[in-house]
Amino acid sequence: AILGITDCLNMAEADDADTIHRIVEATKLAFGLRDAHITDPRELKTDVQKLLDPAALQALANRVDDSRAAPWGTGKGPGDTVWMGVMDNSGLAVSFIQSIYHEFGSGVVLPDTGIVWQNRGASFSLDPNHLLALAPGKQPFHTLNPAAARLKDGRVMVYGSMGGDG
Repeated sequence: AILGITDCLNMAEADDADTIHRIVEATKLAFGLRDAHITDPRELKTDVQKLLDPAALQALANRVDDSRAAPWGTGKGPGDTVWMGVMDNSGLAVSFIQSIYHEFGSGVVLPDTGIVWQNRGASFSLDPNHLLALAPGKQPFHTLNPAAARLKDGRVMVYGSMGGDG
């Protein structure tokens, strides 16, 4: 969505400041789509491919104001997640994310282990009509992305995003 929105903007004529501004604004709009539609895949009510329809992306791009930044929220607290990627000389590659979601996760420690349980359940809403309503078996929303790619020439690349709005 970010790329589709920026494709609708006149990026070729933008200076450095306008380029950054337009990409940031496109990102805000794409995150708005994410927040309004994305949930457990079994619970999706929207055909997410339709969100990428050229007309829909153009409508979003039309909302970008080159003279003013759109408002954005304050976030949900300090960062607490780390992404790591490693590869050894034999080609073994790992893309890894460690996240407990909030400073002390759920605040629950497994007895005799010192392991703190994560807190991804905080992504749920107790409002039964909310997109992210808590329900049995429903997966929590998250933005973590540990990934790896094997390129056509055989090389391997590990990458990822620690989530949040990053």
